Amino acid sequence: MPIDRRRRRDGRARSASARYLGGVLGALETLAGTQAEAVAAAAEAIASAFDDGHRVYVAATSHVLH
Repeated sequence: MPIDRRRRRDGRARSASARYLGGVLGALETLAGTQAEAVAAAAEAIASAFDDGHRVYVAATSHVLH
């Protein structure tokens, strides 16, 4: 029987925000579990660039890139 993710274990309805946060947390757990090696490689590349005197430019953005 499929799990109704709109209901808590006690049978009461979950709020939309709780469902959203549950989905986001699940996505982040998947990302962390599958991309840790790539993130570490990117961090090493950035650290090496800093060590070699390169700069990183960061632009202010809103919650989305325009």
